[in-house]
Formats: sequence, structure tokens, C-alpha cells
Amino acid sequence: MVVGLLAALVAMPFLGGDEHARAESTVGPVLSDCDGPIRELVTQYTTDSDEIVCDTYRDFLTQLPKAVTVHVMCRDRAAFDDLREHVGETGCTLKPIFVDHEITSWSRDRWICMQPAGKSAAFTLLSPKGEMGADAWPARKGDEQNGEDLADKLTDVEAVRSGLWFDGGDFVCDDETAFITPNVLKRNLQNTVKDREDLLKRLREITGRK
Repeated sequence: MVVGLLAALVAMPFLGGDEHARAESTVGPVLSDCDGPIRELVTQYTTDSDEIVCDTYRDFLTQLPKAVTVHVMCRDRAAFDDLREHVGETGCTLKPIFVDHEITSWSRDRWICMQPAGKSAAFTLLSPKGEMGADAWPARKGDEQNGEDLADKLTDVEAVRSGLWFDGGDFVCDDETAFITPNVLKRNLQNTVKDREDLLKRLREITGRK
């Protein structure tokens, strides 16, 4: 899904498997990937990547229905206008999110999105511990900040940084179960967690799913 996050590594009130505490939290379980229509998406665009991404963006964005809002993360108005010119008319609504740092046009599944809970109306975006390649590539370092950028610009989004390594695409969830790729175990075992059971416990706390 697009916008979303929360880590069992940041001090959240439901950590440790306390279901009553989770019920009092403002952060709900992870969004299901198979229930209900998509309402909002996030994409990224840089003008130097137009030859690589614009055909794909045009084919995709022009098929989205009117009810969908697409938040376009880019450096400035000129970049947003350049994308609009390449894509042409769309039924969906494109809204720019301007950032003051370098980014790539790699619109990957970057976060885990958690539902609002309690009195909160905000979705929570859980960003991974970091982006691969960020230490050597400034634009990838900028990508690391995009969850926080969205939270700064959108009133219905909160951002939290995880202590785990993952990609948002490592998670597929229905309303009962989180299916998680072995890559998450490989990247975190003996790095951020001591063993497999420790990782599973933290993932259950994060997702609110078995």
C-alpha cells in the first residue's frame, strides 16, 4: 500500500505483547494488502530519470481512477511540472511533495503502513533502519528521509524509524497474517536480533498480525 509505519524498536506502548496496551495505542495493525481499494499512493520523480521512468509512470498513472490521490515526491515545482508534461492528463489527482534534499526516482515499496487506532486519525509509516547504498550515494541517503518528509507535509501521517532492516515489499498482509520474506531474517539475524524467535516476536508486535 503506499503510505505507512511503526517500530517495535521505538518506545511504543504496546511493545512486549501487551494487547491491552496495544488497544490504548494510537497505532493500529498493519494495513491489509487485500481489503478495500487503494486511496493514496506515493511516487518519486527526478528530471534526470525521465527517460527511464516516464513511460512506466504514464502507463500506470493514466489508468488510476479519480478517487486515487498520488503524492509525487520531487525536489521542486519544475520537476513536478516536468512529470505532468510527460504523463499528460490523468483521472487521479497528482499532488507534489517538495523535499529539500536529493532523492532518486526509485519509487519502491519503502515503508510498512499501520492503521490509525484509538483517537488518532493518522496512519503511521514505519521506515526501515536504513536504505542500502545510502552511505555512498547521497540520493539514496535522501530516500531514507522520505517517510519523515511525508509526515511533515501530510496531517494524517506519522513517521517512525525502525531498528530492523527490511523493505516494505518484504511484507504482504491480510487481515490475520503477515507473510514476510526470508530476506528479513537474513538481514537481521545476529545483527539487530539475537535469534529467529526474537525477530518473530518483534515482527508480531510491529504488524499486529500472526
